[in-house]
Amino acid sequence: MFPDGRLPSRRFRWVAWLTIAAMAAQTIAALFSPGNVGTTGLPNPLAMPTLAPVFDALNSFANLSAIFGFGGAAAALVVRFRRGGPIVREQLKWLIAVASVATVAFPTAFLLQPSDPSQPSAVADGMFLLGFVALLALPVTIGVAILRYRLYDIDRIISRTISYALVSGALAVVFVSAVIALEQLFTGFTQGQTLAVAGSTLLAFALFQPLRRRIQLGVDRQFDRARVDSERTATAFAGRLRDQVDIDTVMADLDGTVRGALRPSVVGLWLREHE
Repeated sequence: MFPDGRLPSRRFRWVAWLTIAAMAAQTIAALFSPGNVGTTGLPNPLAMPTLAPVFDALNSFANLSAIFGFGGAAAALVVRFRRGGPIVREQLKWLIAVASVATVAFPTAFLLQPSDPSQPSAVADGMFLLGFVALLALPVTIGVAILRYRLYDIDRIISRTISYALVSGALAVVFVSAVIALEQLFTGFTQGQTLAVAGSTLLAFALFQPLRRRIQLGVDRQFDRARVDSERTATAFAGRLRDQVDIDTVMADLDGTVRGALRPSVVGLWLREHE
């Protein structure tokens, strides 16, 4: 249904109805199946043991329908991305970025789940937690995608996140290495450890900006192509402008350059009349 609240086409109606039926089946089975309520250890007061086979069948139906439901949802995103305009595609990026985390986390957690329930797997539990966090982040992501377009760019956010993560990692390695090396150097001093930490801190501080610039440039080339392409577009336009004298051609070229580099919603060009 995202982002316009309507199905991509009538062919996706069966996905919606199947999802509703699966959710209803799962809810009914959870309410009336015999067993304990969650982790409380208390028996389910609404349990109907005589209908246990029916509830098992409803659970199986819900689990099987989830495969088709998730597959249909993924297909709908592909269809919307291919048919949508620039704004729709930017909105879908936000949803896909978070949904892809859950798509990878949950199957990985199921695959890593140990056969013996009494021996929990920390990796599987971590992947389950990551998947649930991604699901909880979906409404927030959808809200951001709808409300924020043209305020931020997900490519820029991704590039900045990766850049600062790499910078932090590199500075941590430099700091730890410098502390170890300087401690060995200042072994004979009474304040050797303090001097080592102070020197390592100054070294990390001095390397922050050079490292950030170099790493940011490399990451931008991979993730923030809009900025790199915009700079190249502006440079190419300046080169063409030196050899162009026809005002109509210059105006058309300027309009195309601004639209390609900045992607504004409205472009206007004002020329002062010759006095």
